[in-house]
Amino acid sequence: MSIKYVNLITTPDCNRAYEGSTRSPFKLGAKVKLVRELGNIYDTEAVAIHMENLDKVGFVANSTNTVIYGCSSAGNLCKEVEAAGGLEGTILFLVSGLPIIEVKMGVPED
Repeated sequence: MSIKYVNLITTPDCNRAYEGSTRSPFKLGAKVKLVRELGNIYDTEAVAIHMENLDKVGFVANSTNTVIYGCSSAGNLCKEVEAAGGLEGTILFLVSGLPIIEVKMGVPED
């Protein structure tokens, strides 16, 4: 099993919902689901990030301006996410309020 790390870019709707709020939907240890978004007209490699009870909260970063050093881009993950029908992840820590997510990929090793 390999482990990759991704950072999230929030959607405008998520930004508006929590703007000026002291609460955040992102909590350490929270589970997320990465889902390939095939119909995205802005990014052909888009991988959406969903949280329980919140629907889509953002996307895996996918440009040199948004991917944090050491994280994988959506382009590096999109085929694996699509083939698996989605992948699960866990929020490991927050950078400027946005999560870095651990994604375990492949078959667990014995």
